[in-house]
Amino acid sequence: MLQTESPYFQPTTAPRALFAAVVGVFPGEPDYTCAPGNEFSGCEEYCSVIMKGSENIFIAGAGIYSWFSTYSQNCIDGQACQKALMLLENNLANVRIQNLVTIGTKYLAVMDGKVIPAIDNLNVNKHPGWSQISMLDVGSNGTQFNEVIWVDPAIWDMDQPQFTCSPPCNVKIPPWTGATSTVNYPLITVSDGAWTSTITQALLAITEWVFDAVTLTQGSSNKKNKRAAPAFLPVPATTPF
Repeated sequence: MLQTESPYFQPTTAPRALFAAVVGVFPGEPDYTCAPGNEFSGCEEYCSVIMKGSENIFIAGAGIYSWFSTYSQNCIDGQACQKALMLLENNLANVRIQNLVTIGTKYLAVMDGKVIPAIDNLNVNKHPGWSQISMLDVGSNGTQFNEVIWVDPAIWDMDQPQFTCSPPCNVKIPPWTGATSTVNYPLITVSDGAWTSTITQALLAITEWVFDAVTLTQGSSNKKNKRAAPAFLPVPATTPF
């Protein structure tokens, strides 16, 4: 979830001016240098969201607002408190924002130099004139959010675990805690000259088995002749450990 309000004083005090002493302390900070005539850059005021080169991000609800311009609220109903609140550039697969609401901004979002005007997405035509988009897929490479069906952990309480979906479906099986296993680490011998020592690592107990998501394509999507897909074994997820 996401909710922000822009500074009420802006743009009288330009971005970065209040923080000149600490700008650049952290890598990747936004560059608020304005290009002449580029109103899509969002450099006149602070942005609520700057997302670049990202993937696998899901925002279920976002309310980003600009209520003032130099402490005056005369800008709200005209969507004129600032140009942009959300800058999105070069993002990759699986970036989705649901229920995006903005107030007081000319552009609901700027994506790779293209704009979504707030006036075209007004949800109400009275104060505060908020704009709304139900679903925004951001990925610059054209991919949509990779829908995953998250299976209820209660499936493991069944005598014969099963679930339903309409193939093709991308399914995430919940972790299984029905078995415990232990892993023996090999003995490690270290030496320095005539001195040697053997290091024994404690047993590692595995009590939760995590599985990779699996795409199911078998079965029938014919509503008149549905048939169950064959049983399958979940594939344990690989980890760097």
